[in-house]
Amino acid sequence: MRTITISKLKAHLSAEIKAVQNGEPVVILDRRHPVASLQAFESDDDIIVIESNTPYHYEDLTPLIPKNKDALSPLWEDRESR
Repeated sequence: MRTITISKLKAHLSAEIKAVQNGEPVVILDRRHPVASLQAFESDDDIIVIESNTPYHYEDLTPLIPKNKDALSPLWEDRESR
C-alpha cells in the first residue's frame, strides 16, 4: 500500500483520488505516522448521504481597521510613541 504525506495529498488530491478509483489504496501520513487510509468503496450501497436540514450560514467579518483609516496609521503611531 502506498503512503503519502498530508501536504503532498493536499497538493495532488485529484491525482490521488484517480489512483484510488483505479484500485490503489493510500495510507496518509502525518509526520511519518499513519493517520488515515484512502480507499475506494466496494459499491454504492456502502454510502449513506444525509442532506443537512439547515443551510450553511456565512457571517460577515468586521474589518480590524476602519475603512476611513489608513492601515499603517496604528503602526506609525506606535513607533512615534517609543
